[in-house]
Amino acid sequence: MSSLVWDDGGDEDQAIAGLLHDAIEDAGQSYAGIGEQFGSTVANLVQDCTDPGKNQTRNPSDWFHWKRLYIESLSHKPVASLLVTAADKAHNAWDHLLDSQLDPTCLRWGWADLEAAAWYFLRLEQQFKLRLPGSRSVQRLSRAVEWIVALPAFCRLLPSGGDPLEWAGSYEKRHLDGPMSP
Repeated sequence: MSSLVWDDGGDEDQAIAGLLHDAIEDAGQSYAGIGEQFGSTVANLVQDCTDPGKNQTRNPSDWFHWKRLYIESLSHKPVASLLVTAADKAHNAWDHLLDSQLDPTCLRWGWADLEAAAWYFLRLEQQFKLRLPGSRSVQRLSRAVEWIVALPAFCRLLPSGGDPLEWAGSYEKRHLDGPMSP
């Protein structure tokens, strides 16, 4: 992940944050502990990469709620943090895609099914494009989204003649309005 940050012109603190990006949410590390070892700049970057809802999720509707809040939070984060976060999300999207190609039964991502994961990565890409034009990580994320919505399993979900990106983008409306037939 740090190499993606470097590729995007990130600095040393951002590259270190790239290594530690999940330390708070997945490894039980604290903001204070990271700050003591690596400095407040790195600690702030790692904190900004932390999804506050990850460990709050108990069911699929919680997942959706927390992911919407996380996406909304991106418009307020410093660009330095977004550079690290974009690299993380591009990496995650490619992992999701590669996992599903190796094992077609593995089309879930955490609490999300394939449709929800496609929506999430698409919305992330849209937010990052606004704040990080020209970012290589955002380009990687865009390409992964294109491949995810081209998966045969995703295409089977589309209404006849439907556009895959539009269908992925409409997930939120369909989810909020209740089940909708393709």
